[in-house]
Amino acid sequence: MSKPVKFERELVFRSRDFPLDVATWENHPDYPLVTHDFCEIAIVLRGTAIKVVDKHEFPLKAGDVFALQGTRPHAYRDTRNLTVINITYDQALLDSVRFDVANLPGYQELFMAEPGPRARDTYRVMHLDMEQLEQVRTLAQTIEKELHPGNSRRRAVRYQDRRQTAISTSDAPPLDRGCQFVAMAHFMVLVGFLSRWRSFKPTLVSEKIMNIGRAISHMEKHYDQALDPVSLAKMVGMSYRNFHRIFHLVTEQTPSSYLQRLRITKAAHLLQTTDKTVTEVAFLCGFDDSSYFARCFRQRLGVSPRAFKPPSQA
Repeated sequence: MSKPVKFERELVFRSRDFPLDVATWENHPDYPLVTHDFCEIAIVLRGTAIKVVDKHEFPLKAGDVFALQGTRPHAYRDTRNLTVINITYDQALLDSVRFDVANLPGYQELFMAEPGPRARDTYRVMHLDMEQLEQVRTLAQTIEKELHPGNSRRRAVRYQDRRQTAISTSDAPPLDRGCQFVAMAHFMVLVGFLSRWRSFKPTLVSEKIMNIGRAISHMEKHYDQALDPVSLAKMVGMSYRNFHRIFHLVTEQTPSSYLQRLRITKAAHLLQTTDKTVTEVAFLCGFDDSSYFARCFRQRLGVSPRAFKPPSQA
């Protein structure tokens, strides 16, 4: 990816003395690598995407919570029907709380993970079950309505159009400063719940969601190998019927469709960045029939693999 760009703080927070904001972004687009001087919690309500942090990639799906320090370059790619609640805040806001927030079970692991060699583990933070996700969604949207009573739901735009949704131009600042008190109270409840859930063992429902995450991670690593939904279900200890149902619930795709989309995405990258032939790319991405690969590629991207290659490599 290209060099990261700095996301302007003034486009996020209405007030310098109250650096907290919540926005529900529907149809979230791909986003370039950005950095910023505030923290971020992304809660995935639906859809899928790849979250990029530095050089690490994390498949996202409904129920994922991704917390990070904004100084780490991060981006979204391969977004599909993605709806995200994005909570942005300055760490100083939590540091100023008189209660001993830092000693909440799970708080340090979730919100204060330091960059290091285990970044891949520390930034793929947690999964929520459906009940937990609904509680967090309700809290976050309550904060959003307090801070943006006239414009609580904002449609995501491309990075280059980000000023269209700048806080300073989206709606007038509320006259009732009490909204900040209410917003902060709900934010602390949200932080408390996430920290507590992080420290607890997963429930049966969230275990199933985590099993789907394991299967997706396996697909990401072994997309070039022979994979089928039955073997994937067996690998994560689920029946095929239950695996197929939960997988579709989480990703809005069947396992086979998800795997094919993943392979086509990898193939498109190889076609654009290497001089490998269409046949070579097909086999490298798990297709044992180049004609079938070409048909799938055209169905997904609307163009043949040969036409997709840059003119200098075709």
